[in-house]
Amino acid sequence: MKFTFMQIATAKLINDYEVVSEYDAKRLEVAKELLTRDAQRHISGLNTDSGLYGKVFELLMRKPNSKVTWVQGQNKSDYITHINGTTTHCEVKTNFGRVGDFYKSNNSRSKYVIYALCAEKIGKHERKDGTKDIKRWIIEPVIMRMDSFIEILESTKATKYIWHDNTIKSDKELAIKQWYNPFYEALKAFDATPYNRLGNYKASDIK
Repeated sequence: MKFTFMQIATAKLINDYEVVSEYDAKRLEVAKELLTRDAQRHISGLNTDSGLYGKVFELLMRKPNSKVTWVQGQNKSDYITHINGTTTHCEVKTNFGRVGDFYKSNNSRSKYVIYALCAEKIGKHERKDGTKDIKRWIIEPVIMRMDSFIEILESTKATKYIWHDNTIKSDKELAIKQWYNPFYEALKAFDATPYNRLGNYKASDIK
């Protein structure tokens, strides 16, 4: 049986992961378990986890000395990277995730965003040859200033309010619009800095 695009992309994250601490090893085991569980559901004909890639990405982006070995809940901004030789808080987001916490005052300590996009959309209608339209969007991990990321969201009108089940509702949480081309094109055109969790960065190099 063929595995899903997201499962293949997640497997690549796992295969490329460099273990340099005991906490890394624990995170890697959790990531493998998440992927195995999702693959078993796929083989059984059950719905797979649409958030699989994001969960594994967030988990594996942590610095080696982080003691967190599971995906944190909402409004947790304890991702650490090194900028100008000091530890700095940042947010990690993927795909069309919720971004309401970017605007909350209690999250002001996070001045940077680590973002990656890896998503697939399969058309509903089959062609005569049995194939369907497939759209795939990929942006490799980058690190950006929080205000730059918010500027892209706002200038392209790329957010909407959603319930937790993704149905539109004005009094619920702010999230990135799914498959919204202006956001995707603006992000691709932005000169963002490629991100590696083992790297050390200068603030002047991050836009």
